[in-house]
Parts: sequence; C-alpha cells; structure tokens
Amino acid sequence: MDEKEKDAASCGDGVVQEQEACDGSNLGGATCLTIPGGYIGGDLRCTPACTFDAAGCMTATGQVQVVLFTHIEDSQPAGPLGSPESHQSYLVLRERLIAMAEAAHDNGVTWSLQPDWTLLEAARLCEDATVMASTGGKNLFV
Repeated sequence: MDEKEKDAASCGDGVVQEQEACDGSNLGGATCLTIPGGYIGGDLRCTPACTFDAAGCMTATGQVQVVLFTHIEDSQPAGPLGSPESHQSYLVLRERLIAMAEAAHDNGVTWSLQPDWTLLEAARLCEDATVMASTGGKNLFV
C-alpha cells in the first residue's frame, strides 16, 4: 500500500492524520473563527474526504466599529494628592486601567481614556521605576 492509499484508508478513523484537516467529528481544535475565510462564528464540519466544510460558518454582512470612551472625573484617585492613601488608590486604579486597555486591545476595540487632571498629577507623583516595571518601564500615559 503506497502513502496515498494509506492516507485515503485513514480518513474516517476519527484521528486527524498529517494530510487531513479533520476527521469525522474531530476538527483538530479548529473552529469557524480559526480557519481562513474571515468567519465570525458558526458550525464547522468535516467532509467525508477529511477537509473542512465551512458551509455552516457565518461571515459578517457589515462591519461594526466600536470605540469605547472612559472619562474619569476628579474624584480619582482618593485622598489628597501625594498622600499614602492617594498613592495606594492610584495603584489600584492603574491596574484596573491596564486591565481595561488589555481587554480593549484583545477584542480589537479602540479605547479613548480621558483622565482628569488629578489622575494625571497622581501618575506624575506615583509612576516610578518600581511601578513602571510592570509596563516595560513606561508610565500609564505613554
């Protein structure tokens, strides 16, 4: 039996082999989102020839643009600027803003942060080498 015959014989055994995209219900971890075609979801299937059947995958009929705006008023951070309370409050807010920025980035969302002067001043006072180590030596607003 040559290699081509072996590959044809293995299709349908439920195990994804080297020349197969999928095999039966075994999609090898693939989904409509991970195969080429720009699909936004749906039901990926496998053909009897062990290739993907994307007929159940959905394509976008239009593009949705999302922009998220965050405006922080002057009640943040808590406590008088320069105080230990303000410093601690800033660090908590900083972590939340970083998490928000990462979530926006990971989901392809444009995010516009509009901080008030107190947050900018708190950043100026609190962003030192130790704090900036978690952001590659950059302060929160660079």
